[in-house]
Amino acid sequence: MRSIFLLTTLILFCAPSASAQDVSSIILDVAQEQVSITAGFDGAKVVVFGTASPQDQITITLKGPPRNMIVRRKKNILGMWLNAVSQEFRNIPSYYSYAISSPDFKVKVGLDALDLPGAESVSSLQQRDFQDALVRNLQAQNLYATDAVPVLRPGGNLFRAEFNLPHNTPIGAFTLEATAYRENVIIGRTQRVMRVIQTGVTGQIQNFALDYSFAYALSGLIIALMAGLGSFFLSRRDV
Repeated sequence: MRSIFLLTTLILFCAPSASAQDVSSIILDVAQEQVSITAGFDGAKVVVFGTASPQDQITITLKGPPRNMIVRRKKNILGMWLNAVSQEFRNIPSYYSYAISSPDFKVKVGLDALDLPGAESVSSLQQRDFQDALVRNLQAQNLYATDAVPVLRPGGNLFRAEFNLPHNTPIGAFTLEATAYRENVIIGRTQRVMRVIQTGVTGQIQNFALDYSFAYALSGLIIALMAGLGSFFLSRRDV
C-alpha cells in the first residue's frame, strides 16, 4: 500500500506542467527501510530515490547511529610504545557516506562538513590531528566514505543514489537527509530513517543482553563457574 502511494505521488510530481519547473521541495524515500544482519552478513546496498526539480542540485547524506569513540596516540618510552595522550569523540556518526548530483557542485558536504567534537581540551592543531586519525581509522574499516556517491537523474524530476553498507555495519537507526539547492541556496530538505537490526540467534542473544543486562551477566558467570568445575572434576578423574 505504501509503495502504491509513493509511486502515485512520484508520478503526479513528475507530470509535466507549467508549475513543475518551479517546485521548491524535495521528496525522499528508501527502497528498504530495514536491513537485517545475520550470521553470514557480508554487506548490503541501500537504494534511495525521490523527486526534485531538474534545475536543482541535490546532496544526500547517510549517517549511522551516534557513538563515542577514543583515539589514542602512542609514544616511545624506554623502547616501549605506550599510550601517551588520547581524545574522546562523543556522539559522532558510526557510519557516514554522502552523494552529490554533480561533482562540479561546490557545497559544504562530505567529511569536511562533519562536526567531530572532542571531549578533551587540546590545541586546535592537536584536535585536527586526532580528527584526521579518527577519520582514517573509520575509512580503513569502510565505515566512512572516501569519495562521494553520484546522485543519478534518470529523467524528469526523479533522482536515485546507492550506498554500500560494509560487513561490519553498526546496528541502530540510520538517518538519510536529502537537500535541494538552487543557485547555492537551500530550498528544500527532508529526512528518512532506516534501521539496521541483528536477527537470528545472535540477535536474540544481543537483545537479551540489552534488555536484561544483569541476568545476562549472571548467566555468563554461572556458565563460566560450571565450565571451571567440570574441568576440575574431569582432571581429578584422570589422576
